[in-house]
Amino acid sequence: MGSSRNEIDNGLAAANEAPQHKVIINQPIAFGRFEVTRDQFAAFVIASGYKAADHCFTFEHNAPQDRANRSFLNPGYVQEGNHPAVCVSWADAEAYVAWLSRTTGRSYRLLSEAEFEYAARAGTTSRFGFGNDPGEICKFANGADQAAKTAGLPGDAPYMTCRDGFPFTAPVGSLAPNAFGLYDLIGNVWEWTGDCYYGDYATARADRPT
Repeated sequence: MGSSRNEIDNGLAAANEAPQHKVIINQPIAFGRFEVTRDQFAAFVIASGYKAADHCFTFEHNAPQDRANRSFLNPGYVQEGNHPAVCVSWADAEAYVAWLSRTTGRSYRLLSEAEFEYAARAGTTSRFGFGNDPGEICKFANGADQAAKTAGLPGDAPYMTCRDGFPFTAPVGSLAPNAFGLYDLIGNVWEWTGDCYYGDYATARADRPT
């Protein structure tokens, strides 16, 4: 888990992704193949009466800020029901998995950071879960590529030279899965984990997720 010193020194990873270390996940775990969709989150809100966050931190008009008129139903760009739910707070995500557990009779929770990285790496030790070639990213991940640049997102961003075809979010499962058969674990949208934030992995233990 984590990034190598060489990746950090060359600006390919952040300093808080070190030191690399092994983590043991002691029990079997199942992962959702796709990100939670807007329709799935909406079904939870309607069925439970939950009041989801009514503001969201977005980048618009070349300015990142918390906007009071943004929500998972109105993130500031066009989405359909099969797109991933966005503008969802950590409390919203926790409420969703608690409702899902009650509704299905099965146990659902947010992944730990270590579990998430295990799923994203899919058994690899390469820079990405699919290898080391950044030119392959657009096959597996919706990110800051030429489609995003064309849409008028920040002009000074370090855009990738490839094009995934989606300037904003992509419908879940639109791109290739990793070796575990999981989709969108890099790119598309950020996901919440169940952990508290730590500045680095210096105190991480090997016998449990961080």
